[in-house]
Amino acid sequence: LLFYLFAMGSLQRKQSVGFLLHRERIPLVSASERLAEVQRWTRFAIASYGANLLVITGLLSWSDFSWPEGSFPRRNRDKMAAAKFLDLKPEQILARSSASMGKRRHGDFRPRWFLIEDHGELLLSVRGSANLDDIAIDLACENCPFLHGMAHEGIANAAAAVWEDAKKPLLKALNELEPHQRTRLVICGHSLGGAVALLLGLQLRTEGSLPIPVLAFAAGPPPVFQGEARPELEEGLLSVINGFDPVPHLSLAAAQRLLRAAARLKGTGLSWAQSLGLFMGKAVPEGPSFRELTAASEAMPGRLEGSSLRIPGSAIWLVDACGGRQVLAVDLEDRVPQFSQELPEITNASSALDHIMPAYIQ
Repeated sequence: LLFYLFAMGSLQRKQSVGFLLHRERIPLVSASERLAEVQRWTRFAIASYGANLLVITGLLSWSDFSWPEGSFPRRNRDKMAAAKFLDLKPEQILARSSASMGKRRHGDFRPRWFLIEDHGELLLSVRGSANLDDIAIDLACENCPFLHGMAHEGIANAAAAVWEDAKKPLLKALNELEPHQRTRLVICGHSLGGAVALLLGLQLRTEGSLPIPVLAFAAGPPPVFQGEARPELEEGLLSVINGFDPVPHLSLAAAQRLLRAAARLKGTGLSWAQSLGLFMGKAVPEGPSFRELTAASEAMPGRLEGSSLRIPGSAIWLVDACGGRQVLAVDLEDRVPQFSQELPEITNASSALDHIMPAYIQ
């Protein structure tokens, strides 16, 4: 089945199936202030990954630090790394997650976080998943009731855990700032951390219990919410998606559709040579249609978990142009749900690389 799964990916790429921009009009984001804000929030979203990952991914080097003599606790090291990466003073990192965060409880993802102050703006940076096991476990989850709709249960539980842990230090920080100094709260994260940020931002905007505006920003989040689009709530939620990053298309429903389509491809009666040709990306005369195989898989019996999950709010899609020498920032406008439900291009060589932290920074 794995062979036919990758053959499906090659077929998808060969037939140029996927989300396409409108030919008549490509809505570009050209406002320099908005793009600068997206770049800034992306750095804050990634800062919570900690010293080790920031160094491993090349975003920092150990030579950037002047460590005190003797052992240096990891939690302090991560705080120093976040401050260095963001070019802030260590005292601007106001609070961080308790020791219980970062560990799974009853299988639930419980991400670490940092609370940061910058020019009166409070930023709650939620760490994303650091390994593929976490992503696989958390995507294989049912939905649960959330606000006026449904949400991915694992990520909704993670959002609740973050808020339970961060609420007290956040309120303390608000009380210590003069009213004219506190401008807004931005909850941000990358990957699963971004999905947590979107749900928590949606929750806090719905409750309206904080004395400052609440925004949420996500870099490369998976689809996480299903429900009526309410502009007054979702206008404060923004995601950025880099190129062929597969995570914004990933859900249990997408995995099921791909697996069922691969099973159908296996049963189409193609010869071994034809199947191998598909796997290698070659054209097969009168071969199957990717769209037909995946559409048929949706009609097969069996419940598709999370079939309508989407990325809430607005989204900007970063698309290479001019042979990679330029990047277009495309406003997905009202097509974010359609974009979320397109199947990931699993055999595109650049797709996994488009999700990693440096790809979003560079």
